[in-house]
Amino acid sequence: MEKGRYVIDRFEEDRAVLCDDTGEMHVLVKQSLLADIADAKEGDVLYFDGDGWSHDQEETQRHQRSLHDRMQGMFRRGQSSK
Repeated sequence: MEKGRYVIDRFEEDRAVLCDDTGEMHVLVKQSLLADIADAKEGDVLYFDGDGWSHDQEETQRHQRSLHDRMQGMFRRGQSSK
């Protein structure tokens, strides 16, 4: 696996499905490999340094705010077209 930033997209059985920064590459990782991140949940931003995973809580908050803002923009555009 390449070093870098990943976002937890979802959990399937005993694996986490991660997306890279492009949103196109999906990686399956055994949840046991994320054991150091006990509270890992969908939408969390993780970094892989080649040896292990770390959870960036500040980046997770920025990512979630960005998603929220995009959803609000889509909702407003949908309301104005009615």
